[in-house]
Amino acid sequence: MKKEKETDTEFLARLIAEGFARNDERFESIENQIGGLATKEELKEVEEKVISRCDRIENILYRGHDNRVENIEDKIAQIQVILGKKLV
Repeated sequence: MKKEKETDTEFLARLIAEGFARNDERFESIENQIGGLATKEELKEVEEKVISRCDRIENILYRGHDNRVENIEDKIAQIQVILGKKLV
C-alpha cells in the first residue's frame, strides 16, 4: 500500500526492497536446510518470483498513471465546455 506523501518512485523502491528482504530470508532458510549455498534451480525460482513481482508493481504504477491522465483529460473537457459557453 502506498504511504501518504510517497512518490511512485519511492513506492516502487520500497516494494522492491521489501521483496529483496523476503528473498534474503528465503535464502537463509534454504541454506540452513541444505547446509550450504542455494542451487541454480532454487535461484532461478527466486529470480522468477522477483521478476513477476516487479512486473506486477510496474502494472500497478502504469494503471495509476493512466487513471491520472484520464482524470486530467476529463477535467480539460469540462473546462472546454465551460469556456465554450462563456465565449458564446
